Order: sequence, then C-alpha cells, then structure tokens
Amino acid sequence: MSLVLALMLAQSQLPDFAPASPASQGIDPARLDEFGAVVQGYVDAEKIVGAELVVIRDEVLELKQAASDWKRIDALGAFRFRSRIELPALKLSGTAQGFVQGLARMRVENDFGSTKECELLRDGRGWSWSSDEELEERFGLRLEQQLLEHPFVPIADWRELYRSIDVLAEVERSGTPALWLRAEPREGYAHTRIVSLESGLPLALSTVESVTGLGKIGSVTEYGDWREVGGLKLPFHRRVAFATPLLGVFEERWEEVEAGIELNEDTFEPPDDGPR
Repeated sequence: MSLVLALMLAQSQLPDFAPASPASQGIDPARLDEFGAVVQGYVDAEKIVGAELVVIRDEVLELKQAASDWKRIDALGAFRFRSRIELPALKLSGTAQGFVQGLARMRVENDFGSTKECELLRDGRGWSWSSDEELEERFGLRLEQQLLEHPFVPIADWRELYRSIDVLAEVERSGTPALWLRAEPREGYAHTRIVSLESGLPLALSTVESVTGLGKIGSVTEYGDWREVGGLKLPFHRRVAFATPLLGVFEERWEEVEAGIELNEDTFEPPDDGPR
C-alpha cells in the first residue's frame, strides 16, 4: 500500500459494501480459494504425508526457478525501472521510478503530481517519506511488509523470505493448472500464492496488510506481461485489486528498464535533512 493512499484514506469513511456471496451465484463456496479460483483437488492429508508435501513444494519452486532463475538476480547489478501507475477509484495517476540492487536494496519514488513519496530499503532497514510526511524508519510488521514489496520478490527463492511455505491445493486459475501455496512471513498475516504448473511463473498473490489509520486491508495481486531481462523473466504489469471499492484497483506498467547501471553513492541512503 502506498503511503499517499494511507494519508488520503485515513480521512475518509469506507462505504457500505456487501459483495455477492458465492452461494448466491450458484457456486459451492467449498470449491473456491480466496482468489475466487475453482479448486480442482484439495490435498488429502490422509493420503499425502508431510514429507511428500515438501517434495511437491520443492518441485514447484524448482519449476519456478527454471522459469526465472533467482540466482541471476545479483548478476543484474544495479537495476532501474520507470513505470506508469494508476488508481482510477481515487482519480490518481502518475509515474514511478525504482532502483534496486539484489534483494537487499530498493528505492522507489512515486510521483502523483501534487504528492511525491519514496520507499527505501537498505540491508534489512527501511524508511519512507513523502512531500506531506517526514522521514520515518520502519520497524517490525511495517518493515516486513516493505521487504516483501520488493519488485524482485515474485521471482526470488521464497524459502529464504518466509518462515514456512506449505502446499494447500492444486487449483485452476483462468484455465491454467496451478499450485496454491501458503507462505508465512516473519511477521503479519500469511500470504497465499498461486504458481502456474505450466510456466512455473507466479500468477497471483493474496495478502492482508495493516495500514496506519486504516487497519487491515486485503488485496489480490496479479502478475502479467512477463519479459526477459538479463536472463530473468520479470512481470512488467502488476494489478492489485483491493477488498474495498473505495480503493478499487491499482495498476503499474513498467515502460523502461535498465540493468547494470551506475548509481550514485547515496541512492540507498535516507536523507539527513528530510524529503528530497
């Protein structure tokens, strides 16, 4: 969740919203996951023991690695992207520019015209600031959420980022056979991820995050427009559907990327004198 959204929404009231239930649509709720995907076959714990589930998990992660090898992340060197960002429900649109180096460093600058904001990660520490808010270092749950928002997380080795990863079910999403995984962060609510059994690429992520002033907000992120960069496949399109019509849908499309660039020494340093 963007800081500028939290600032705007903290002053708003959520409207009453009662989405149609699966049962009212003639769908058996037991056949759905939280993505709305029809589950093809839940894992039968009596037939498949824990050790076999670990094998299944590792096999799908190996398939994921074959599709986009996370061992190549460091070889990309310093990486920059420029993108368009849209939030129609809030009538917001703008641009973003991001700099990343491996999984430990990230700087993303969002420009909505009247408001600018920045998210920064450096070697396990995180900060945020905006044109409306002073520099703030993140700790605990907020830092963990920021770490897992790194743009390379979809292609990373999730076993190094989560405390545990479990197989929940084989599902079908948009006609594609996939595996439904539950990933437990070090702090916060579990993430559920869907990985294609055909391409090995991540298809979707479901999360519930705590946002200052708003409480807990659920969302489903879908990844698309995968393109190769430096031997890695990266999602150039990200669509986030929030569990409230007030936020609606956030979309980001990368328009330009560069790998192996030179960065200023202070790119991943928080400012000493406030936002810049």
